[in-house]
Amino acid sequence: MNRLLLRQLKRATQLEGEAAVERLLAELKLRARTESFPSDMNRFLLGVGELLERVSASYDHHERDVELHSLSLALSSEELEAAQRELLRLSRSDRMTQLWNRGYWQERLQEEFQRARRFGQPVSLLIFDIDHFKRINDQYGHPVGDQVICLVADVLRTCSRQVDICARYGGEEFAAILPGTNEDGAFHFGESLRLKTEALGFSAGEQAVPFTISIGVAELDDSFPDAGNWLVRADHALYDAKRSGRNRTCRSSQSPR
Repeated sequence: MNRLLLRQLKRATQLEGEAAVERLLAELKLRARTESFPSDMNRFLLGVGELLERVSASYDHHERDVELHSLSLALSSEELEAAQRELLRLSRSDRMTQLWNRGYWQERLQEEFQRARRFGQPVSLLIFDIDHFKRINDQYGHPVGDQVICLVADVLRTCSRQVDICARYGGEEFAAILPGTNEDGAFHFGESLRLKTEALGFSAGEQAVPFTISIGVAELDDSFPDAGNWLVRADHALYDAKRSGRNRTCRSSQSPR
């Protein structure tokens, strides 16, 4: 009899769960009061009651495990999203300076060109490089040249606003898009950047390493048929800054076309 009842309890627990065990236990207690059962049946029923309590506790523990597992999955999903965002940022960033890289910056240049044309808002861009950079590499070594690049990137980051789009364009060359900024504002931004770079104190061992930058500025206007032409105009202004002595900011509007 006991073995049969145990098999019934086991089957009820596996197939139907805790509620089925409770129903079976109630039925057994009723039969114990109305029928002739073996003398040890009451002790058996008490043991079944204890078993039911352990089963119930086990279910509670299992539910907590399921809840914790679900929370773990949610955290893993958030971590996965964070990792994906970080990978996207790394794919768009210059490894040395942590500015945007050239590819991503050019995508943003196209976007800002279209946005300005659509809404008629002012936007300017700067392109600049480090003067006599090859001389710095030759005289002090490439590690010092890399430090100079990073210092200039830090100055650019300090001078720029959150909305500005700043990049290492390649080698010792940098670029920045300044939304909502006309040529005058961009020129003043460039001059602030140039003067702060010139004032930097940097030494390689006991040798001072002076360096400066030259900057070209171009505000977008209706004469530029596309974003590429806008960039060319800024590059021409940079060439003017180089040709007229370096360590200066030149405007596209003052450059011969």
